Amino acid sequence: MLEFGSGNSTFWYARRAGSLVSVEHDEAWYRTVAPRLAKLPNAEYRVAEKRSAYLDVSEDGPFDLIMIDGAWRDDCARFAVAHLVKGGAIYLDNSDKSAGEHTGNVPAARRLLIDFAERSGLPWEEITDLAPGCLFAQRALLVGSIAEA
Repeated sequence: MLEFGSGNSTFWYARRAGSLVSVEHDEAWYRTVAPRLAKLPNAEYRVAEKRSAYLDVSEDGPFDLIMIDGAWRDDCARFAVAHLVKGGAIYLDNSDKSAGEHTGNVPAARRLLIDFAERSGLPWEEITDLAPGCLFAQRALLVGSIAEA
């Protein structure tokens, strides 16, 4: 499994995935999470503050599940469609965000993933949920099937 952007869910994934590569762009947040994540032997945690280094995980793939919940989401979406195993899934969190300096062009990432799903004959769906600690609904996009990944 590959995760762009770490958080509380990183620990949940690490306890359930065979192996997890998680990439974080915020060094301060990385230093907070790293000591706890180091206790989980199947998790590899990396910090990459520069956009060019953020996607430097291709030698670790392809991946069954790719979670996009961090920086430069349009670049992550392009990476994901090229490094997903057949039958895998891609999850774009906060797919209703606009473009931002660190989030990248989220609307472009959403469009790219939907186009990829339709070209590839993969199911896709948009999900509305409440994230922990948030008092508003958020959207996410799932391409493929988590059950298959």
